[in-house]
Amino acid sequence: MNHWYQMRRLRRPIVLITLGVLGLLSVWHVARFEVSWPLILIVIGLLKIAERAAWTADVREQRAAQGFAPAMGGNPVNSDPVNPSPANPSYWSTAAPQPVAEGSLIQTHPPAPEDSGRDDR
Repeated sequence: MNHWYQMRRLRRPIVLITLGVLGLLSVWHVARFEVSWPLILIVIGLLKIAERAAWTADVREQRAAQGFAPAMGGNPVNSDPVNPSPANPSYWSTAAPQPVAEGSLIQTHPPAPEDSGRDDR
């Protein structure tokens, strides 16, 4: 199981534990909930940062397992379709762009003018 998934699964229990601790502190008259509720936002933000760090670590591990070694500029040496850059051979491919379907909002060429039948010479 990857680290990101583990962090994601822990998010709700940690937020519920934080709510419980804040409620308990409010009952004990240590800290009022009306004043201490921003702590929930801080905990959620810290969990998001930890998830992002776990995601990045997992992606690096997967790329290392697939043989993508970073070059001096930080770009993978092998071709990587996820991260196109001039260091990748696929970046310099000479394949022609695919035509856009007729009737779509984006067209590659403007429509040809209609022939009115008269000769304007």
